Amino acid sequence: MKVAVYGSLREGLGNHEVLNGAPKIAETFTGPEFKMISLGGFPGVLPGDKKVKVEVYQVDDEETKIGLDRLEGYPDFYDRKEVKLENGDKAWIYILNERYKELDKKEHITDWKEFLTKTERFF
Repeated sequence: MKVAVYGSLREGLGNHEVLNGAPKIAETFTGPEFKMISLGGFPGVLPGDKKVKVEVYQVDDEETKIGLDRLEGYPDFYDRKEVKLENGDKAWIYILNERYKELDKKEHITDWKEFLTKTERFF
């Protein structure tokens, strides 16, 4: 399965190793159906009308899929949704569970790595 990651799972960031060496197959954007917000040390995505920069990985082994679900707190904190990406691919993305929709008032972030650099956070 293809998985689109936008936060700490991206290459060079703290949780990238959870992907267990899965090959990166693309860097692209989601369609304009999300809003990414900062939750402090990591981001979350909610339904919205903005694009989010993602890296797409081919994740085929069950152990990695379980590790991703565990990291993302699926299904209690994050949910999974298959989406069409700007490059035409379809991939699974983790979105914040519906109960966190009140966080929608926060500022939208398009690119988590760029946000970390601008806020002088190190990765």
